[in-house]
Amino acid sequence: MLDFNLPVFISVAESGSFSQAALRLGKSPQAVFKQITTYEEKLGVKLFDRSPTGMRLTPAGISVYKDANFLLSFSKESIKRAKEIEKNEGNLVRVALSPLTPTKFLGQVWPIASKQYPDLRIQLV
Repeated sequence: MLDFNLPVFISVAESGSFSQAALRLGKSPQAVFKQITTYEEKLGVKLFDRSPTGMRLTPAGISVYKDANFLLSFSKESIKRAKEIEKNEGNLVRVALSPLTPTKFLGQVWPIASKQYPDLRIQLV
């Protein structure tokens, strides 16, 4: 759903080094380095200041980091909601009505059915 580089970028930003991020992610430091370098090239933005003592986010990197955390969180919530909707779709009963069909029975049956099956939803069509 999102760019697969975001979790790698966040890991490097939080750990401050390719090696530490690689340990977290179960990848080699070279793979993490290559992925971040490719990501910076793709975006056309320098995300990190590199030094022998570690990595620091650039001002642009700080902005991307904040948004990346929001995007990952929003994506996880979106997937969670979608799964909940899919799960609840199985509890939906659609009842087709016409002006010629008496609907009195529905008023009598629904209270009994909803007590026995509290997750059941009904949609009148």
